[in-house]
Amino acid sequence: MKKFVFTLQYVLDYSIALEKTQKAELRKAQEALNKLLARLEELEEAYRQNCSSLTAAIERGINLPYEMSKHDDYFKYLRAAKAELMKKIEVAEKERDKCMEKLVSTMKRIKVYSKLRQEQYQAYLHEVKLEEEKEIGDIVSFNVISEEAETT
Repeated sequence: MKKFVFTLQYVLDYSIALEKTQKAELRKAQEALNKLLARLEELEEAYRQNCSSLTAAIERGINLPYEMSKHDDYFKYLRAAKAELMKKIEVAEKERDKCMEKLVSTMKRIKVYSKLRQEQYQAYLHEVKLEEEKEIGDIVSFNVISEEAETT
């Protein structure tokens, strides 16, 4: 009896290996995005702290022009850093989304190949069953013919 062979097994195996690679790429892209988001949170916290520091300096009223200038420079730096970081976050999100799309596409392909493999396996089982029934029929008819030949 012949052995079951899925005609696209190599393609299925390649797709499964590709899926693992793409999952790793997606994980790296997500980690990079998480680092950028953590940096954004740090900048926002620095902005809040600078606001508190400016409020305290205004309440003290000591050397107010210097304090206002110093805090204003820091606010400008934080806004510029945040704008640059937002651009990087946007790029990282696009990269993550691209990785996700590739992964979803590969997973769909794997599902199609698996379904096709299952259909081919069912066809193989049906073919094997037909061959077994034919062999049984041949054996039975041979036995009947042999018995008739012996009786005559």
